[in-house]
Amino acid sequence: MKKRSYFLSIAMASLLAISFTGCDSDSDDSSNDTTNTTNTTTTTKQTLSGDITTDTTLTKDKVWVLDGLVAVKNNAILTIEEGTTIVGKDGTGES
Repeated sequence: MKKRSYFLSIAMASLLAISFTGCDSDSDDSSNDTTNTTNTTTTTKQTLSGDITTDTTLTKDKVWVLDGLVAVKNNAILTIEEGTTIVGKDGTGES
């Protein structure tokens, strides 16, 4: 159980650190699934907000956009695939 809590803490710290360092240039985009085409590359965006309460995997095939404070709760496990891009939405306030 301690090992699970340790990995959960590391995942949360990583997610929070990324949320403070990343910025999404499309801050006016509030939909959950969007597709942006740059040259020949298509990227799907998935917005995360609020609490993550079930085991969740962030996959590398999407850009994950944090909209406000995102917290992992209820002993849920957050798995982030290697190479996954996580960005934070521009905003103001405490969250």
